[in-house]
Amino acid sequence: MADLKLVNLNSKLPPTANYSFRVDASGASSLVNHFFMSESLCDTHKFVDIIDSGNNLSDHCAVIMELLLPLEGCRPRNYDKLHV
Repeated sequence: MADLKLVNLNSKLPPTANYSFRVDASGASSLVNHFFMSESLCDTHKFVDIIDSGNNLSDHCAVIMELLLPLEGCRPRNYDKLHV
């Protein structure tokens, strides 16, 4: 991962978010779902969390992330061709 300059955001999870997979019948749980992002974007994350909801019928919990990305200077690759 160092070659790709990717960062695992597990360290940004709240202390209560310590699993993303659980089996109620056996009580087993583990953190098996992750967000990896480019080092250059690490400062753009607002929060990362794991949602364990009764509405989710899966044994995997939803892993969510919110980013704050700057819009200034961001244009599609073909912007100049589209806006002549």
